[in-house]
Amino acid sequence: MRDDAAEVPGTVAWITGLSGAGKSTLAAEVVLRLRAGGGVAVLVDGDVMRGIFGPGLGHTPPERRLNADRLARMARFLALQGTDVVVATMSLFRDLHAWNRAHIPRYVEAFIRVPLDE
Repeated sequence: MRDDAAEVPGTVAWITGLSGAGKSTLAAEVVLRLRAGGGVAVLVDGDVMRGIFGPGLGHTPPERRLNADRLARMARFLALQGTDVVVATMSLFRDLHAWNRAHIPRYVEAFIRVPLDE
């Protein structure tokens, strides 16, 4: 199967920010609203996916980068099949965001900035 099978690709909404900023909560609400509107949407949470991908992926900068790269490629794959994808991840890699913009046709990005005391 080709990874560009859909006539109209889905949208990838990439929600990023620091730990505890509310990325997962916001992403889950976006997915619920998309589904309530009749859309096909999936939530890709970086922490959950880390567990799904299996043990051995820690939190060093290279391991975080690998996890973010996997999320981006999976989101692209799903979107090219017509699924809306909402990604919640702490990935703060500018080069990865540039890759997403270049390789995901309908890509939007949001950085959640919340004061540390909240």
